[in-house]
Amino acid sequence: MRHLIFGLGSIGKRHARNLLQRGHEVCGVDPYVEDSFDFQVHRIAESGWHWKPHMTWICSPTHLHADQAVEALKRGAHVFIEKPVAHDLTAAQAVRDAWEAMPKRPLVWVGCNMRFHPAVKRLKQAIGEGRIGRPLVYRIHFSHYLPNMRPGIDYRRTYAARAEMGGGIILDDIHDIDLALWLGGPVKRFVGLAGQSGFLEMDAEDVAHISLCHENGAFSELHMDFLRRDKSRGIEVIGEKGTLEWRSLGKNPEKAGLQWFQSEKGEAELLWQDTITSFDGMFVDQLEAVLEATSKPMKYPNILKEATEALRIALEVKGSHDCPR
Repeated sequence: MRHLIFGLGSIGKRHARNLLQRGHEVCGVDPYVEDSFDFQVHRIAESGWHWKPHMTWICSPTHLHADQAVEALKRGAHVFIEKPVAHDLTAAQAVRDAWEAMPKRPLVWVGCNMRFHPAVKRLKQAIGEGRIGRPLVYRIHFSHYLPNMRPGIDYRRTYAARAEMGGGIILDDIHDIDLALWLGGPVKRFVGLAGQSGFLEMDAEDVAHISLCHENGAFSELHMDFLRRDKSRGIEVIGEKGTLEWRSLGKNPEKAGLQWFQSEKGEAELLWQDTITSFDGMFVDQLEAVLEATSKPMKYPNILKEATEALRIALEVKGSHDCPR
């Protein structure tokens, strides 16, 4: 397949590398990139479209996602959009409208690679095995210091720090909203608070709390911030028969573990533990799932719907529950 990648930052480069290693053809579009690549890179989109790609990868800043995805759909290409699907709901709906207007609908996949994290996969498997019975509460957290997230790059210049580019912790960590919906199911009510600590030089929120009430009666509590110097993330699932907890500390390496607490035993059992030095496996697993899905795109109609719902929750918390410093 021919793959056109919009945006050759760290994630765009990763997708390109993994596609090339699997024998696919790659072409890029990035008006600012100065690096050299093993494939053709264009400064303007039209040059890339002339290549007639089979699939388009949207790895550009958030506010560009929708327009690029709509154009790709109009040209009949499969589309992978890095999270979030768009910067606002109107733009997200434009993507859905363009997809539904296609007589033969291509694949639209919104990337949330955390579903493929080795700990998350094992956590979901343990829940499916009934180790804790019916889940009652999900506690999900992510903390990472924004200046450390992209070494060698001034964080104040990145989209994550700039509101007009769709920045802020909520959209950057929409992964965890996605995980809450993926694990807990559809939501019937939610509330949230978001604000700026004043510690970082940015005009978007750097801390947020979100509470979700799921249609099945379970609750989710999410915490996210750009403030913690030592990266920490994880999920605790409290069930009728026990508790599962994934906890990861650090980055490169990340020390991760999954514990299972059974009330009748009164002690925790370590189900899995690892020191993760590369997350490429997570992205490779996602890539394999995406490539397989291109042969049967109509089996995945809910991906765009789920991504839009995650965006709706993110934007309502981001806008309606702001706590300025």
